[in-house]
Amino acid sequence: KNRATSLETRVDTAEDNITSLESRVTTAEYNITTDYIWNRTKSVMLSSELSRDGFIPSFYMIQGQLTEEEALCSDEYLLIDQALLLDVYVRNNDRISAMTLKDKIVREYYLEDSGLYLSDIGDNDKEISVYDNMVWLQSYINYYTFFGSKHDYEEITKLVNSLFDEEGNII
Repeated sequence: KNRATSLETRVDTAEDNITSLESRVTTAEYNITTDYIWNRTKSVMLSSELSRDGFIPSFYMIQGQLTEEEALCSDEYLLIDQALLLDVYVRNNDRISAMTLKDKIVREYYLEDSGLYLSDIGDNDKEISVYDNMVWLQSYINYYTFFGSKHDYEEITKLVNSLFDEEGNII
């Protein structure tokens, strides 16, 4: 029985390796690189006249993707998506884009009364998620590490105080 399981595992692993190899060959043949994908994403999702200035929508359908459909941009702009975009800007050492995005997030997502950030600015519901704020906190700290100022430190401190009690437990 162990030999049969081991053989099945090796066959599954071999199939995964073949699929992975086929994917790498295809991407190499068509010159698809992470830089290409990132530039395509920026041009379609960030520069679109349908998207909200500087924010990345939660989804985007390219014109003609499904038969004759028109391009469609989501009305949802999730805090998590913006945090991940900020991480990309920081990783690419794009200080101006990172600063601009961070300032827009603080301006549009921040709720003064709670010290927390909205999960989504696209709809009318004012939903706040601790998880979303934790993801934002991580991205904000990452941003602060490379490009931050005293003001950013103060904002991060306010967010930490809104998320955690004195003993470090999540509120």
